[in-house]
Amino acid sequence: MKNRCIPIDGYIIFDRLLKNSIVIVRVVSGYRDLESLFLNLDEQ
Repeated sequence: MKNRCIPIDGYIIFDRLLKNSIVIVRVVSGYRDLESLFLNLDEQ
């Protein structure tokens, strides 16, 4: 399993590569504070 992020047209697409598929995990605006998004994940 491999995680990736791809910037497209002002958005960042976070996806996860599985054995036979790609799963979109999250799509966020490139203008957001990405660090704060991941800090919130650690608190859950």
